Amino acid sequence: MRAPKPHSGIEPLDEAQRAAANLERILVTDDRAQIIVANPVAREITSRLPGDSLAVEHDKTLVTRFFEPDGETPFDIEKLPLRKAIQGHRVRQQ
Repeated sequence: MRAPKPHSGIEPLDEAQRAAANLERILVTDDRAQIIVANPVAREITSRLPGDSLAVEHDKTLVTRFFEPDGETPFDIEKLPLRKAIQGHRVRQQ
């Protein structure tokens, strides 16, 4: 996944911060994809802060930030764990 440009108010993590966070991405949203909680790694990856929306309908650029492991092929938005969870599916360790 390519690193997004920092969102206003979000500073990129330095090496020590990444190590300390163990690269865990914790993101909690409501059923409308509005962010409630996001740890530093999740904020850096999504370029979003609590209160921001992750709904593709609100921001079409979100789908341009996720890629398959090859780093080139766009990731199918329907496969995103958050999207599945909002649709009512149980998602664990993805």
